[in-house]
Amino acid sequence: MKQLAPHMTVNHTHQFGQDTNTPLHLPSGWWLVPMLGLGVAMWYWIVSALLSVLG
Repeated sequence: MKQLAPHMTVNHTHQFGQDTNTPLHLPSGWWLVPMLGLGVAMWYWIVSALLSVLG
């Protein structure tokens, strides 16, 4: 069992659910963008819900 490294080669990308024949080679920090988007959406939803309850 090899240790998972953050700099995986193309041969190991299928372990993370990414197709091996995808023409797109995403950088190592690509998952931060959707995570930040989800975080902003969650905070916006929470703040708007609190404002609607309090206001």
